[in-house]
Amino acid sequence: MNSGIFRGLKRVEVENDQAGGERKPGKEPLTFSLYTQLAERTLGLADDGFAHLFLLSQWNLMCRSKSVETLHISHLHSADDSIECLLHKTKTSQEGSGPKDPRHIYANHMQPSCCWILALGMYFASNPSLIPGKLFPGSNQKSRFCKVLGKMLKEITGHINSGVDASGHVEMQRPVNQEQADLLYHFGISKLHFKPSKHPHKQRPERAVTTLRRIRQAIHDADPEARSVPYRKRKRKEH
Repeated sequence: MNSGIFRGLKRVEVENDQAGGERKPGKEPLTFSLYTQLAERTLGLADDGFAHLFLLSQWNLMCRSKSVETLHISHLHSADDSIECLLHKTKTSQEGSGPKDPRHIYANHMQPSCCWILALGMYFASNPSLIPGKLFPGSNQKSRFCKVLGKMLKEITGHINSGVDASGHVEMQRPVNQEQADLLYHFGISKLHFKPSKHPHKQRPERAVTTLRRIRQAIHDADPEARSVPYRKRKRKEH
């Protein structure tokens, strides 16, 4: 009976390949654009910085949520301009026999919402009673984070669907995978009307070569027959 089921599954896969379908084994990756949205949303949660630090820890350490759940404060060490984190047990090293190379986390001053070191400081400030031990004390913190993450993802996809429906006057279905979610997100963003920035855009100063090119173009437009002195020769004459 099992052999018949497996033959049927293989037949379905072959038919999908023949039709030009694409196989996507495993889980869909989390895109950076969606990660930044989640990082900004977790900042507004009233959970003393738990979900925000948990999310940024999993992203920066490139590990499973189970590894983040079992992190201890003693695993973190200051190393010059970074924070070292030593993971004794990983998915590829269940017995801890692999190399014990620490993973380094650096500050991100360009995007404060994605800065792990800032998130750690906020978490410590919001939890003054935290004692040496697990970074996320309590039982089943992985499940707690997964519930928060799932709720935020539903809110994001629902908000984008509503925006696309209102702007395009068409009913959109919920995405079934990450690729559809990304396409829907970019389409929805393109339909939104953004307010102009309050801060004027700072223009970079022009280089001397660019300024000289503009002067030559202005002279040529005024008198096409005129020939401007080359830059190097003019510089020699000045000396």
